[in-house]
Amino acid sequence: MQPVNPSHRWSWLVAWFQARRRKRTLEVRIELSSDGHGRLTWLRTEPSPGQYLICYSADGTSFNDAYDGTSGGATTYDASGVPGYFRVVLANEDDGSPEPPYSNVVFSDGL
Repeated sequence: MQPVNPSHRWSWLVAWFQARRRKRTLEVRIELSSDGHGRLTWLRTEPSPGQYLICYSADGTSFNDAYDGTSGGATTYDASGVPGYFRVVLANEDDGSPEPPYSNVVFSDGL
């Protein structure tokens, strides 16, 4: 039995990562960023004029459904003065309930 050539393993790994990266670029997702003091900004891979919901958590694990919201496709929110963890989700057009995908979670010190 011959040992597997390391270059074959490397080629397989590169191909796997490339396929994974291509699949992730096709997914609709929301990327949230914060300046650390409550000013939130997000970017969605597909623009949406709908309303976004801002979800809040004090501990970073249990989020409420809607802490606050935006309208008209706004992609910024000022939550300064509120320490905790935030994430963003698009609101359903019919009833305003959260509609996945959720964004990543960011922390704000509330200053």
